Amino acid sequence: FDRVGTKLLQQILNETGTYIWWNYSSSFVRIYRSDQASEETRKRIDEYIRDTLNSRNSTIILDIPPGYIRQVLKMSATYRDKFAKEFNVEISTIVAERQVRVVGKEQDVAKCEEAIK
Repeated sequence: FDRVGTKLLQQILNETGTYIWWNYSSSFVRIYRSDQASEETRKRIDEYIRDTLNSRNSTIILDIPPGYIRQVLKMSATYRDKFAKEFNVEISTIVAERQVRVVGKEQDVAKCEEAIK
């Protein structure tokens, strides 16, 4: 758990009256209290983890093959205008590194990658 997650655990602990023990290195969480309070705590922790994972952005890097830099530069406006809007991702062309970077939700990034290829 990061700083926000640690604060959330403290809030859940205070609201449910449970004792929450977690191991940072293995991400193991143990909850102590009555079954009902422990179940409520588990549900809230699961919800937080699910929300955190769903809100993370994913990045892919597509290398531009030799000889295609000019073609990719011509298409980069199309990539940004069409694919970025269609798949709700951010697309940037880095000429010096000969790369196209796509950032967004994992599923959206994968769909955009297929469309670009």
